[in-house]
Amino acid sequence: MDIGTSVILITSAGTVLGSTLAHHFSAQGATVIVTDSDKFALEQTINRCKDNPDNLILYPLADSSFESVNSLFRKVESDLGISIDVIVNYWPSQPFPSLISHTNQQELSNTISTLATPFFSIGQAGAEHMRSKQTNGVIINVVTYDHDQNKAGIENTSSMISGFTKSWAKELDPFNIRVGGVIPSISISSKEEANIEHWAQLQDELIRSTEYIVSNEYFNGRVMAA
Repeated sequence: MDIGTSVILITSAGTVLGSTLAHHFSAQGATVIVTDSDKFALEQTINRCKDNPDNLILYPLADSSFESVNSLFRKVESDLGISIDVIVNYWPSQPFPSLISHTNQQELSNTISTLATPFFSIGQAGAEHMRSKQTNGVIINVVTYDHDQNKAGIENTSSMISGFTKSWAKELDPFNIRVGGVIPSISISSKEEANIEHWAQLQDELIRSTEYIVSNEYFNGRVMAA
């Protein structure tokens, strides 16, 4: 897929990685739709991409519920009258709690819902949009973590994203919609000063992997570890 002629939707675009992805793709000529529930952070992303203001479109998202996500896609269709080619389905996540931790049922349920709902709601609405527009699009599931503890929980979360990616790819292959995934091979905190250099390296790898999936028409149903 030619990135320069693509319409790309980036979720969590107010985060450091989301903002960097928006800047990266808009600089290549893509029309980039940025969305986040944090409107102030979104505006910061717009300011960061001021060299390519005509390429960037801001759509604040109330939350990650199915209703809000479907409303986002309806607005894109009605306001812009264009089809989205690429969805970067990115959500910073907390890892699953450890099996030997003192996690109760409600906490576990909330963790699973918080992790799974955004990925699934964007994936479902995006797939329906691409199917209705008969777009040969691509959905890329991207996850990062806030800290480097609970390795087992991180592996569980990554496995779930990998499972989403592989099963969606099989479902959507008849419609010429590709699905890929990008997960960090290690967890690095962007908040700890000691890890700033490592976070920058990881961020570069995540962006390169995302771009590779967009560009490679044969990449489908697989996950890249950055």
